[in-house]
Amino acid sequence: MKNALHAFKYPGISIIATLAITFFFAWHLPKLIINNDVVVFLPKNNPHRAAYDALNEEFDKSDGIIIAATVKKGFIYSTENVSVLKVITDSLQAIDSVEGVMALTTTDYVEGIEGGVETVPIAGEVPDNPQQEQDILNRLKNWDIYRNTLYTDDYKTSLILIRLKSNSMKRDEAIYHEAMRITSLYHDKFDFQVAGSPSIFILVGKNMTSDLSRLIPFVIIMVLLALWISFRRAGGIILPMLTVLISIIWSLGLMSLVGIQMTLIATVIPVLLVAVGSAYGIHILAHYYDNFAQQCMTLSGSLSEVQHEHLLDSTMNSVGRAVMLAALTTMAGFGSLATSSITPVRDFGIFTFVGVFAAFIVSIVLIPSLLHFAHSKNTGKIKKDTSNPLIDPLVNAFEKIARRPAAVFAATLLTIVIAIIGTSRVRVGNAIINFFKENSSVWQANSWLQKHTNGTSTLNVVIRGKEAGDLARPLILKKIDEFGTFLKSQHSNVKKTGSLVDIIKRINDIMHIEEQKADSSVPWNEIPTDPVKYGLDGDEELKQLISQYLMLFTGDIEQFADDGIEPKIARILLQMNTNEVDTLRSIQRSVTEWFGKNLPEGYTFEVAGTADAELEVNRLIVTSQINSIITSIVVVFGLIALAYGSLWAGLYGAVCLAIPLLINFGVMGILGIRLDIATAMVSSIAIGIGIDYIIHYMSAYTRELRANGMRWEGVSARATRSCGRAIIFNAASVALGFAIILLSNFKPLNYLGALIFLSMGTSSLVSLTLLPVLFDHFKPQFLLRTKS
Repeated sequence: MKNALHAFKYPGISIIATLAITFFFAWHLPKLIINNDVVVFLPKNNPHRAAYDALNEEFDKSDGIIIAATVKKGFIYSTENVSVLKVITDSLQAIDSVEGVMALTTTDYVEGIEGGVETVPIAGEVPDNPQQEQDILNRLKNWDIYRNTLYTDDYKTSLILIRLKSNSMKRDEAIYHEAMRITSLYHDKFDFQVAGSPSIFILVGKNMTSDLSRLIPFVIIMVLLALWISFRRAGGIILPMLTVLISIIWSLGLMSLVGIQMTLIATVIPVLLVAVGSAYGIHILAHYYDNFAQQCMTLSGSLSEVQHEHLLDSTMNSVGRAVMLAALTTMAGFGSLATSSITPVRDFGIFTFVGVFAAFIVSIVLIPSLLHFAHSKNTGKIKKDTSNPLIDPLVNAFEKIARRPAAVFAATLLTIVIAIIGTSRVRVGNAIINFFKENSSVWQANSWLQKHTNGTSTLNVVIRGKEAGDLARPLILKKIDEFGTFLKSQHSNVKKTGSLVDIIKRINDIMHIEEQKADSSVPWNEIPTDPVKYGLDGDEELKQLISQYLMLFTGDIEQFADDGIEPKIARILLQMNTNEVDTLRSIQRSVTEWFGKNLPEGYTFEVAGTADAELEVNRLIVTSQINSIITSIVVVFGLIALAYGSLWAGLYGAVCLAIPLLINFGVMGILGIRLDIATAMVSSIAIGIGIDYIIHYMSAYTRELRANGMRWEGVSARATRSCGRAIIFNAASVALGFAIILLSNFKPLNYLGALIFLSMGTSSLVSLTLLPVLFDHFKPQFLLRTKS
């Protein structure tokens, strides 16, 4: 690594090589694709992913783009409104890659005719007169299977479900925008609201793209402002920012080159590298400018080229190894995520690792090389006075605080106690819809639908028999019917359970109209389970009766069964009017427990669908982040212990790193911020960045201890003056950079920005107060044995 730290001795080669690599990766940037489908977070070998894929292969998709069309005049069954609805649904069905459209004009209605049943659309034809309008209304009233699924109780809103054929986010996005174009043509007749899982994932991608294009310039401006306040010279602003931009290009360019898609997590990478990538350049430049000023004061003039070469050499010798160790520990913090079973989290770990590595390489290669050429033009322009009226008072304040060890220990202990209490209150998991702010159209549409309909959240239970026809047996159908009654009685958020049972009960009811006229007290809207009542000989003949019922049904059976006569596999579709993770998890648990106890022998079941996948994603992401935190701290402990040749060194670093993390979780618990996809990343980011401050202070303390003749008196003050400014520079630029995320369209990213801002403050505070107090009080011997 020594040769790399002295790459500035070959400045031309270093600059050309850096630019060539940068242009190569920049060429691939336009090929990056954003994909925010929930299933992309699940590894292919995950059983919930397998269940999700199998569900979509065996049945029509239950999830889709939901459009609520509310009439501005009259009712949904009127001639004028049905006419417009038919045009809209026909246009939506004609869109490429649309599997089907469920609406009043396309959905099946089962009615009795002489000698049997007939399946017709609820409103297949535009009514010509009031009687035909009344016929549509009667159909809606007579079979309430579609109540609050295709229409609302007041008959003012018609719901349209667009089922999507492809699993391509790009194709789904094209369908979404075409659907928006079609509905926009009829705003004079209807008010439209759009929701559903595909819409949410599409808008997540759209808003993330908007965030990146809007926020990254602001982040850059804030970092530039922090750099200007810190250095107040062009080189101190341009060189760290150049490092940032190059590291982003290398990281995202490589991502595009190997075909990795951008996800909600990966879109944090550019913002992260803007903040982190400047750190190594800041530390190099801070030491360079300080050393330059001291040399000029000693020589009472400008430096010659040879003297400047020695200055660069001494700068890289004094700070280069600390920068290298900081980069290694940061890469270890982010790289630990590469072991995650969740593909996007793994990708985040890999490419933040690449970005940090790129920032480190560019800092030790390009910055000194450019400084070499900058000097050859005119060294006299570099300011010799490095005092900073904004930062120096803070450095002095930290120095004074470190002189009061009792106060520091007491404040640390109190903070830890409060943080532990807050941490115990942290709740896990959050629905993706809650990423949007309350004033967003998709959040408002979803909220309206959850309140006025059966809901937008769906969960599926797939029942499998051993042979064809097993799902036409009365015993299993009776159990499915009982399950629906049980679940709705236990969970008020479960508004509907749709299955084969609804169709069979409807047909059975129609087929016994005459019996009902003779004796209305005998129920026929049921699953045939009593052979005596139906004049049959045993369950086998009842099964044959049910198969005949299914044969009479000429409508869309594929959404509930794999076969229209002898089904072997059937699906139960649960509609829920909540997105709350805790509630959905409770419902999922009830489903699993009920079927585990009540499913007849010979049948198996599995829970699947978007809600199930989202619950699994929440569980895996949180579990993965907890594991990565432990891994990161262990790796950081090992690297510091190895670098200083002492386990005590690793322990000091780990303790000082753990305190800001604990504060972070404590604040989350106190403020009610959930641990979700976005906020779970805070800890890894805080570890990756915060360890830099600890390492730089340990390095400065060691350096000043040796310079002081191995005497402990006054070393902490000298160390704070030596590296305090660089730590504050870096923490301020990172904190201000992430503070811009408070302007994001997404609430969790707002929390992410605020928590990173907090973490940078606490990490730098611990490094400049608690760490010097610990060293002064315990006087660890590993510092005496360390050369660098």
